[in-house]
Amino acid sequence: MKQRGSEILKEQYSSGGFTLDDSMIDELAKVLDAFELRDVFIKGTPKPDYLRLTVDVDDNDRCGTIVKGVAGILGKRGSTGIPGVVRVFPKGIPWPEAFTVQLDIGTR
Repeated sequence: MKQRGSEILKEQYSSGGFTLDDSMIDELAKVLDAFELRDVFIKGTPKPDYLRLTVDVDDNDRCGTIVKGVAGILGKRGSTGIPGVVRVFPKGIPWPEAFTVQLDIGTR
């Protein structure tokens, strides 16, 4: 039987909520290996529970690589997994083919 939202909330609360684990960071590092990160912010002590990073990409294909990779990482954790948001902003003139990708994982 599938768990109700309130049961999941109580479980997450009693277990200390969500924390970024080493395996997720390793997977994310593989996705972002070919990119230069512009900004990285990690919050939470002793166990990090929030990650924000910003990447500039120079074309649609590279932008799609990041979005697809992050979606795969978050999707592996299922519906009770990790809250995550991926935002894609076009740079505009004079770089219409370039994008800024911002990723938020965890809760603020």
